[in-house]
Amino acid sequence: MYNLGILGCSEIAYRRFMPAVSQVENIKVKAIAEEYDKSKLEPFCNEYGLECEANFESLINRKDIDAVYIPQPPALHYKWAKYALECKKHVLIEKPSTTKYNLTKELVNLAKNNNLALQTKRSLLYMKIICFNTIPKLTKFNR
Repeated sequence: MYNLGILGCSEIAYRRFMPAVSQVENIKVKAIAEEYDKSKLEPFCNEYGLECEANFESLINRKDIDAVYIPQPPALHYKWAKYALECKKHVLIEKPSTTKYNLTKELVNLAKNNNLALQTKRSLLYMKIICFNTIPKLTKFNR
């Protein structure tokens, strides 16, 4: 079982991501953090039975979180993806991955050098492929 955390109570996380990921075996969304609109946090947690975190950093630093999903605006992707990868977390990120090629390249290299998954969520149709194949293959030697 892989525990996932969500960085932000975005509409796409609420309406699209949670219903899709709830159908994937071996992945459990455990917690969510919200930094910008705190009024969304409690309803989101109650709806999906998640633990609430006050900020993104505290969620990423949790020892029971294996991966994070980042449904933030593109300008924030690099900052949080880099931090998560540096904390040895797999990253699933909304597209585009970053706002600049060199930033994306840096994230790719960071993930590769740490044997971590970095995946842009292109379509919910690929959710099962990402969760069943990418993350388990990369982590089977790290557990």
